[in-house]
Amino acid sequence: MAYAQHAEMPTRLLDWSEGPLAAIFFAVSGALNFHHKNLRDKTNPNSSEATCCALYVLDIGIGSRLSSKVWNHRSDGASLHVAKIPSGNNANIASQLGVFTYIRERIYEGKVRKYNAHCNFLSESGHSRYLKRILIPYSIILEVYEGLEHLGVNCSTIYPDLYGAAKSAKLRSLIDEISHNS
Repeated sequence: MAYAQHAEMPTRLLDWSEGPLAAIFFAVSGALNFHHKNLRDKTNPNSSEATCCALYVLDIGIGSRLSSKVWNHRSDGASLHVAKIPSGNNANIASQLGVFTYIRERIYEGKVRKYNAHCNFLSESGHSRYLKRILIPYSIILEVYEGLEHLGVNCSTIYPDLYGAAKSAKLRSLIDEISHNS
């Protein structure tokens, strides 16, 4: 499932990174893509500009009793699992320091009940103290991205293959367009 997730297929996994710079990169590049889409989609009345993007930090307690811990304190038996996938066969997981979470639920009447977000699970099960949200204002997104590039964190290093090189060129073009329209 982790390899499918990295091929951009929908799965029940939620990506996390143990690398703070990789995590910031994903938050900022996602915000840039969102901002660019809104610049182009002037006909959509719902395409309002957001004022910030969010970076979520999940403390899974690497090296402590929480590492790979199954959180299952919900009355319905649902549990949140942390999965570390060996990165030897996947350069993306290795460069992104990828970790995944997924929710395992009991089956009721032959159906798995769906939950909107892992964040809701943590909140409802009393584990919200392990989840922190950091807001990054849109006014500094370009500056943050440029800082990441200066540190060598960009699409080419996050996705170390031809796909990453193409994504890097596309994002650079998008940034130039946003800068020109600002």
